[in-house]
Amino acid sequence: MGGDIIKGGVKAVFEYIKQWKCRDEVIDYRRRQAEVIEKKKEAAETRAQKAIDLKLKAPIHPELARTPAPIKPKTKKRSSEKVKADKEASALRAAYHKRCLHWMTVEMVPVTELDAKELAYQRSVELLSDPSHKLFIDFPKLFTLFNFLICFFCFFDSRWFIV
Repeated sequence: MGGDIIKGGVKAVFEYIKQWKCRDEVIDYRRRQAEVIEKKKEAAETRAQKAIDLKLKAPIHPELARTPAPIKPKTKKRSSEKVKADKEASALRAAYHKRCLHWMTVEMVPVTELDAKELAYQRSVELLSDPSHKLFIDFPKLFTLFNFLICFFCFFDSRWFIV
């Protein structure tokens, strides 16, 4: 027991003791650092509390008093027409984005040509929705002969289009 030979000799024993001392020093250092940080926090809190107490207790001189904050104008409620217009605009914007995504993904239209494609689309929509144009649509006539769809005719400004 007392005379057992330790592998590495006396040097190993002293290194082991030195490691433990270092560990103890590190633990003590961390504890002291935590105490210092805690004291700093408490000092900052007491300084802040004193400053608040001084502000509350000190009489406010008219020249030192704060100027009042500017009065914010009341915001007007949006009218129902504005709400409807915004809703319609957002629906149109969503439809436009959907068309652009379709053109880019399905039809592989380059980004530079999207505006031209949109203008063509808007013109076609205007022509179909404008009441000043005479638009006569013959109801679709479906002739079934041997289960084939023969044609639909559409009359627009004295022109026949096969749809």
